[in-house]
Amino acid sequence: METVAYHVETDAEWLAANCAPTLRKSGRRERKHQLRAIPEREWDAARDEDHDALGQRVSHWLQQPAGSVDLINLSERLDKYLGHPSTPLIDVCRLGEDGAALCDKLHTWLSPEDTAAMIAPRFDVRLPQAGRQGVTVEGIGKRLEDGKVWKRNLVRRHLQTLEQGRISAGQVRRGEDTYVSQQTLSLLQTKWKDQTEALHHALAISNEGDEVSLFDMQQSSVANPRVRFAELITRVKGFELVAEELGHTAVFVTVTAPSAYHPSKTVSNKRKRGKRAFTQIINPAWVAAGKPSPKQANDYLCQTWGKVRAAADRRGLHVYGLRTTEPHADACPHWHMMLFGEPDALTRFVALFQDYACQAYPDELTGKVWNKEGGKWHKVPATNVRFNCQVMNPAEVLPDGRRVGGAVAYLTKYLTKNLDGKSEQRRDDGEHIALGDDYEADTDTITGAQKVRAWASLWHVRQFQFYGGPPVALWRELRKLRGAKQDDTVIDQAAAAADIGDWHQFCQLLGGPLARRKDLPLSLAKEDRPEQLNRYGEAACAVVKGVEAGTAKVVTRTKTWAIEWRKKQEMFQGVAEGLAARTGEARPSRTCDNNCTQLLADTLNDPLPPAETPQIDDDYPDEGPPTWWNPEADPGLDEPPPFDAGYFDHCAESGPPEWWTDREECTPLDGNADWVRCDDFEL
Repeated sequence: METVAYHVETDAEWLAANCAPTLRKSGRRERKHQLRAIPEREWDAARDEDHDALGQRVSHWLQQPAGSVDLINLSERLDKYLGHPSTPLIDVCRLGEDGAALCDKLHTWLSPEDTAAMIAPRFDVRLPQAGRQGVTVEGIGKRLEDGKVWKRNLVRRHLQTLEQGRISAGQVRRGEDTYVSQQTLSLLQTKWKDQTEALHHALAISNEGDEVSLFDMQQSSVANPRVRFAELITRVKGFELVAEELGHTAVFVTVTAPSAYHPSKTVSNKRKRGKRAFTQIINPAWVAAGKPSPKQANDYLCQTWGKVRAAADRRGLHVYGLRTTEPHADACPHWHMMLFGEPDALTRFVALFQDYACQAYPDELTGKVWNKEGGKWHKVPATNVRFNCQVMNPAEVLPDGRRVGGAVAYLTKYLTKNLDGKSEQRRDDGEHIALGDDYEADTDTITGAQKVRAWASLWHVRQFQFYGGPPVALWRELRKLRGAKQDDTVIDQAAAAADIGDWHQFCQLLGGPLARRKDLPLSLAKEDRPEQLNRYGEAACAVVKGVEAGTAKVVTRTKTWAIEWRKKQEMFQGVAEGLAARTGEARPSRTCDNNCTQLLADTLNDPLPPAETPQIDDDYPDEGPPTWWNPEADPGLDEPPPFDAGYFDHCAESGPPEWWTDREECTPLDGNADWVRCDDFEL
C-alpha cells in the first residue's frame, strides 16, 4: 500500500496564512511572534545566549507544528492558575478561550480524532463519544473549538482542585467543615440563588400562546426536591408491595471504599476515668495512595458494582431496588442500597457483593475498628465498616390500613436528609422544621441536605439510582394524560395506574420488576429531527412525543415551547437606551445661555488630543516594511519569513525585550497587553 505524505503546517506558516493584511505592512507582529514562538520555559536558558544561538532557538520552534508552543504555554498556565485560591473564575474562563483558539490552530494539521486524543487527557476535557446519540467526529472537533466547552471543563477542574486542596489541608472532616468546605458551599449557594432569580425572570411560551413562568415549571417537576422525594418514595413503596406479592425479601446494604480513599482517620485517645477522646488526622493510607478525590472513590464503587452485576448476571441472580450515595464527613462517598429479590437469589447476590467489595486491601479487614453510629462510637469488626448488610422485616399493616416499618419507613430518613432535610411540620412563619439531626455533619438535616447537594454538584456524583422495574420516563409521560380514556388496553391501564401514583400496579402491568427493556409492552414514541442541526453541525437528537404499544400510539406532547429570558432583554434594552442618550442631540438649556463649551455629540465625535491618542500595537504605517520584507519575492507572505538575528542583538546583553516580564511576575506592560507572557493573566 502506498503511503500518503501529509504536510504538517508549521507555526510560521500558520502565521503567514492567518496574518491580517494591515499587519503585513510593518512585520512588527511577525517579529514579536518570533519571540513568542519560544516557549516561556525556554527564556531562562535563552537570556545568556548570543544572537546566533538565540536565532537558532527561535528558528527551531518556528518550524514546529502549528500550535505546539501554544500547547506548551497553555499547559503551564493551567498548572499555574487552576486550583489557586486567588484565581477568579473570570480568569479561568479566559483560559478556556485560549484553549479553544489552540484547538483551532491544531486542526490545521491534525484530524479531530488526533486533536481530541491529545487534548482530552492532557487538559481533562470531557467529550462525548463519536457514534453515540448522533455525535460525529466533525462535531467533536467543533466542540474543541467551542469556548463554552472549555470554560465548563476548566471551571469544574478549578473548583475540584481547590476543594481537593482544602481536603488535603484537613479543612473538610469531622470537627471542621463537613462534606464540603464553607467556601464551596457559599459559592454554590450564590450560584443557586442566581439560577432561581434567572428562572423567575424567564418565560416559557408555547406555539399556542401559553405563557408560564419557568420557575413555576421547575417547581412542578422533579427538579423540586419535594416532588423528587414524593416520586422516590412512591417507587420504593411500589417495589415493596411487589416484593410482598411475589414473596421476595429485602436487605439494606451499606458499602464504602477502602481506607485508601478516605482523607481522614479517627484516632482514639484514652483519658482518665475510662473516657475516650476521638480526634481526626490525615489518613496516611490516603496520602500513600496519591490522595484520590471523592470522584475517584465513587468511580471505584461504580466499578465494583459493575463487576458484581456482571458476575450475578452470569449466575442468573437478579435483584431490584434503589441506591443512594451520600458523603462521609471527609467527603468520601458511601452507598446505601435497598435490594429486593427472591430469598435464595438475594442471599447469593449479597455474598457475591461482599466478596467483591472486600477484595481490595484485604489486610485492613482484620480485627475491630472504631465506628460512629447514631452519634455514638462503637467498636465493630473491620469488615462491617467496608460492607454491612441487614435483613429488613416486612411492614406491619395496622387495622386502619396504615403501614408501620418496612423498607419505605427505613429509607425515608436517608432520602430526606439527601434532598432537603425538611419534615412535614411547619413553624409559625410557614417554614418547614428539620426532620432531625445529621450526626455525620453534626448539624440539622436541612443544613446537612444543602451540604450534600453542594457535594454532589461539585464532584458530579449521582445521588439516586433505581435498579430493575420499568423506566420512569414512561411513568412520567403517561401521567400527562391525567387518566384520560385510551383506546389501547395496555396504555389505558398503565395510564390509570400512573395517574393515581400506583407504581406497584404500573410495574406489574409492564412485566414485573425484573422484565428486560426489550420485552416491555410499552415504549417511548420519539420523533427524529433530521432537518434541525445543533451548534456543532450535527442532526438534533430525537425528541419524545408520547408512548406507543405496538401500532397504537398516544401523543403526550402536543405543544412546542420556547424560552424567553426577560431579564437579559431588559438589560440589553437599558444599555441601548443609555448609548442612545449619550450619542443623541443635546437638550436645550433652561436659560438663554448655554454654559457648555461643546455639545455632547460633538464631544463624542471629536478625536482625543494627540497626547492621549492610544497607540495600537498592530498598526505602524510610518515604519514601513521590515528589513526582511521583499514583496517581489514573496508578495503573499506564503513562506515563513527568515529570522532577523539583528533584531535580538540586545537580548544577549540585556536579556529579553522590554515588553517581556519575569517568570515570577504577573503584570502586563502598559500598551502591550496583547504580548504579555502566556502565563501572565491580565485581570
